[in-house]
Amino acid sequence: MLRPLILAACIFFILQFLKKTFQSSYTSPTKPSRNPYEILGIEKNASKEQIKQAYHQQLAQNHPDKVAHMSKDIQATAHAKTHDIQWAFEQLR
Repeated sequence: MLRPLILAACIFFILQFLKKTFQSSYTSPTKPSRNPYEILGIEKNASKEQIKQAYHQQLAQNHPDKVAHMSKDIQATAHAKTHDIQWAFEQLR
């Protein structure tokens, strides 16, 4: 009776630890300023259509699948850029 509770508690604490570890370890190597306009490469007075177009263009240029055959460092950078681009689009949408 006590064994399943201990196992569940252990799994819970391990998952919490992993969640905190991965959340705190992500830092953006591409744009430390976190300005969505700079990340997408657009002006502050850009229309919704221009924002969407810049998002798709940046995502196509920096997609991790394009560098899947390269080193892990390059793949990690592409993955971080993709996260930045998605974050910027969500902020401006």
